[in-house]
Amino acid sequence: MNTRLDAGARDPWTMRRPVLQQLTVLAGIVNGTDDPIAAQGADGRYLFANDAYRREIALLWGRDVQPGMSLEELLAEWPEDLEKARAMWHRALAGETFRTLERFGRKAPERVYDLRFHPLFDADGACIGAAQIARNVTETIRTQDARVRSEATLRAVLDALPVGVLIAGPDGALVGDNAAHRELWGVAPETTSWEQYGEWEGYWPDSGRRIAAHEWAMARALRQGEVVRNELVECVQFGSGRRRFYLNNAAPVRDAAGRIVAGVVAELDV
Repeated sequence: MNTRLDAGARDPWTMRRPVLQQLTVLAGIVNGTDDPIAAQGADGRYLFANDAYRREIALLWGRDVQPGMSLEELLAEWPEDLEKARAMWHRALAGETFRTLERFGRKAPERVYDLRFHPLFDADGACIGAAQIARNVTETIRTQDARVRSEATLRAVLDALPVGVLIAGPDGALVGDNAAHRELWGVAPETTSWEQYGEWEGYWPDSGRRIAAHEWAMARALRQGEVVRNELVECVQFGSGRRRFYLNNAAPVRDAAGRIVAGVVAELDV
């Protein structure tokens, strides 16, 4: 079947409807979204706010957005938030498209929004208003903040330990260490796989033989799942050439399915 429209055919997607009907359909679509959406005219007064936007405003400030309402009328009791909102809307009404992450919470517990502002132009290119699309990202930001705090705590704990700690990914790439490890080894070169462990200068004290890449405790833990305990190693510090003896310990880190996903080494300077 030939589905191409004839030149004179009426395309249902481009047929004009009465303006009121078009706006009603558009409002229905926008109201069906979970993201808060609003529009202001060039005079800064609200032209439209969907149900999600009105719910967020009611939650944050206990107010209901009405057609024709200004920001000053909406946020008169919260001057700090008014100033922030006014600055963002003014940027959009001046013709700027931008995105910003903002925190609000004068009435409710603090909420974080990913805000997008888009100016609206007429056929002649004049800015006749602006639209705002918001997304509540509070839980995402809280999770990120919690992760940052957790990582900072772990870093502090590792650096407080009297033993050196070294962490590697499943392929042997070194992804973390602590202060005691750097004191023992100095500043090591970037190591992206266990094959590069041969660049680390270490010797077996009983034979004086240099340790090969695959013989290092970390490589054995990652490749074979071996747990190594109190293995005496003599190392040559990067930069200074200073020699040190330490007891090397290593273990693989496994996921719930038993796959090796990382390796950890603990070094006791003796």
